[in-house]
Amino acid sequence: MLPPVTTSTIADTGFFAVIDLLQPLKPVTMIGYRPGAKITPPLGRVTVQPLPQLIWPNGDSNQPAIRTAFEAFMQTLYGSGASLTSESVTHQLDEEMRAAGSTVTAQYARVQVVDFMAFCGAISRQQTLPDGTQVDCLALGPGDERPLMRDLERKDNNLMFSIITHLGIQGMLPYLYAGDAITFKDFCDQLRIWKPDPVARSLYVFGELVSLLRLAKSPVLSEAQILELVKD
Repeated sequence: MLPPVTTSTIADTGFFAVIDLLQPLKPVTMIGYRPGAKITPPLGRVTVQPLPQLIWPNGDSNQPAIRTAFEAFMQTLYGSGASLTSESVTHQLDEEMRAAGSTVTAQYARVQVVDFMAFCGAISRQQTLPDGTQVDCLALGPGDERPLMRDLERKDNNLMFSIITHLGIQGMLPYLYAGDAITFKDFCDQLRIWKPDPVARSLYVFGELVSLLRLAKSPVLSEAQILELVKD
């Protein structure tokens, strides 16, 4: 039975997605950051928001948060079983996050890179570390130690890049690069897809990226790397 048509008020956490249950792959048809907005999806579609218990202990917002709303939203989307890729549709979640200000985009930096890679299929969820320890990367809690990047069983990044483009969360790219999850060439390629206009790309690189990577404790970009990022 299809869920009834209902109006959802987006919580202060801000993030939401609308999922189409009528299609076999359950695609995401809308995604955004709009605290307080009222969303009325058509029949057969449901609105998904971050599960409170993923943000606060026992879902009690009076307690200190254990995850950001963005990270909880990514985990909630993963658990929804929705299809997170599309060859023809791209959303603009990053633009809405940027319009809301730096306190929202700063949530990208709090995402555990290993968790994000497992969520996006860039690494196997189940990992066997060099000492034989078995680790489920999607079952790790906020305070748990993550495996080192060099110890991970890697896959290719195509699915992860497809998810980033489809959902419009390109703000994760610098943190994936800073965390050694992607190569500099991959970073360049994805940045050109995200910002094809060289002027807009240059403004981003010089106005935001260089300082952002420094804060993320990434090695300083060389002059040659910066030129590679901004060239036509």
